[in-house]
Amino acid sequence: LESQLDMKDLGDIRNCLGMRIVQDNKNGSIAIDQSEYIFKILKRFKMDESKPVSTPMEPGLKLAPTEEDKECSPGTPYQEAIGCLLYLSQLSRPDISFTVNALSRYNKNPKLKHWMAVKRVFRFIKGTINKKLIFDRNGNKDLKCFSDSDWGNESNSRHSITGSCFKYMGGLISWYSRKQATIALSTVEAEYCALSFTIQEALWFRTLISEIEPSIGNHPTSVYCDNSGAIHLAKNCVTSQRSKHIDIRHHFIRDHIQNKNVTVEYMPSEEILSDLFTKALSREKHDRLCHEFGLR
Repeated sequence: LESQLDMKDLGDIRNCLGMRIVQDNKNGSIAIDQSEYIFKILKRFKMDESKPVSTPMEPGLKLAPTEEDKECSPGTPYQEAIGCLLYLSQLSRPDISFTVNALSRYNKNPKLKHWMAVKRVFRFIKGTINKKLIFDRNGNKDLKCFSDSDWGNESNSRHSITGSCFKYMGGLISWYSRKQATIALSTVEAEYCALSFTIQEALWFRTLISEIEPSIGNHPTSVYCDNSGAIHLAKNCVTSQRSKHIDIRHHFIRDHIQNKNVTVEYMPSEEILSDLFTKALSREKHDRLCHEFGLR
């Protein structure tokens, strides 16, 4: 390119869009973190002196507003804080993705308990400010996809939550925690809808990664799910009284299984990585899954 265009070599990339990128050529790894960005937002929201906590959200916390909930003080920078945390959760910190996305649904009229939950996220990232998302050239070159859902998670609307994540070369390359568009009538339906979304993303990543690793197209991509009913529905072209209403757009899963683009496999709930994107977890499980993510 230098022979054709006027270019300047700046060396190895070090910073990009608020991310610090450290390349270890000797060990063949790349580490991504946003410690400087975290320090800035902690100072901005006056949380730099706060006491760290071990998880971003307390397990079992009910966010749905009630009549007894206290209002936030006028001028509380709730939306600003959520915006800052969303940026962090989307680039380098999958461990806060579920919590921040859940809290963002109350941007219009946050209550005091929501603001306290936001503060807890700040306290969590203060204690984990130096965590890095690590990729290793010796890591698994097979794309691994994980799908999960939490049925009826939303107390008011009763929508389920889809959790998906995608692992490549030892670390997560993408992750999602999102509310499903329709109300699922069973856990199988919720898991099946989550599986549909995960496979859509998996197919796109297969195409993208094939540009640098053509061999990825030589075998099906593994998609892991912890619900045997959803797996049975995906692998068998059958309908029942409880599944015949499911939108046809989700049944494209069967085509891609038959065409051997993907394979859907069972993984126990205790092991599946996407569990972190559907609910608040205990410290032990939270830390274990983060280590599996490559977030250390």
